[in-house]
This record gives sequence, C-alpha cells and structure tokens, in this order.
Amino acid sequence: MDSLQTLMHSVKLLTYAQLIRKLRMEQAADMLLQEKYSVETIGSTVGYANTSSFCRAFAAYYKMTPGEYAESLTTHEFSAE
Repeated sequence: MDSLQTLMHSVKLLTYAQLIRKLRMEQAADMLLQEKYSVETIGSTVGYANTSSFCRAFAAYYKMTPGEYAESLTTHEFSAE
C-alpha cells in the first residue's frame, strides 16, 4: 500500500477509490446545480467514458439519476419561496 492509502485506512477514512468516486460525484452535483451543462458533458468532465456509465455511477452514489437530482434541486428552490 502506498503511504496515502495506508494513512487513509489508519484513520478509517475512505479508500483511494472511494475518495476519487466521492470527488467525482460532488463535482458532478455542483455542475448539475449550475444548470448550464448537459449530463453528457458532466459525465465526460468528471472522467466517465460514456454517459450510461456516468448515470449508473451517479445513481448508485446518490440513489437517483442525474435528471432526478437536478429536478429535486429545482423543486427545493421553488418550495423554499
């Protein structure tokens, strides 16, 4: 194990793969919040080779598709008014 991975395990944080996934998904969520990027562009930007792989990964992480996530953001904005 490299030193970063050893350190992460020793303090019970994320594995390297989990950290990368977390950062990718957070960036994708931020881009969806901006409402100016397509799902295809977001997936490509955060490192997925195709849109379907990105959508599956996003759904596994957030328990909803990117479209559902974006819609929930819009719904929350209107319900807060």
